[in-house]
Amino acid sequence: MSGLRPVLTALLLKNSKESGLTPVPLLWYDAAFSTIFLFFAFLVSDETVTVAGYFAVDVWGGVGILAGGSFMAFAYNIVVFYLVKVTSSLTSVVLANLKTTLIIVIAVLLWDKSISWISVLGFVIFFGGLFAYSYLTFKSRNRATPTKPTEAPKEGEAAKAPKETTKLVSS
Repeated sequence: MSGLRPVLTALLLKNSKESGLTPVPLLWYDAAFSTIFLFFAFLVSDETVTVAGYFAVDVWGGVGILAGGSFMAFAYNIVVFYLVKVTSSLTSVVLANLKTTLIIVIAVLLWDKSISWISVLGFVIFFGGLFAYSYLTFKSRNRATPTKPTEAPKEGEAAKAPKETTKLVSS
């Protein structure tokens, strides 16, 4: 289920030049849907009592935490949407898994929790797969790019060279 959002983002941004849909408007649509969905999830959870109790004690602290967390989530989502546009949905999912794994590993290292050998084996398998994916992606991109350096056009060929036709300002 966690891979659904990047895949839908990649599909919607696939023809962004023709459709005019850029990551920022798509982020606003995603934020509206997420706000409604998470509000109903909040209402059915046990967090309503805890949040109400915290706001009763420190209103401005709660508002600050809410505003700060919302700002950080918005900035993070902009980065993720542009990442999906520039790379692919698979790369986005792999990086999200890397982020989660690094959070776990850093927490284990900082708080000196003991972990089982099966967890260490899982980390090794994950990082091995991550490096294999990175290596294979790097190799496939190198095969796609030409190895011959581009030459400067000869005299008289400059007129035949393609010219930029993209308008900088839409009319």
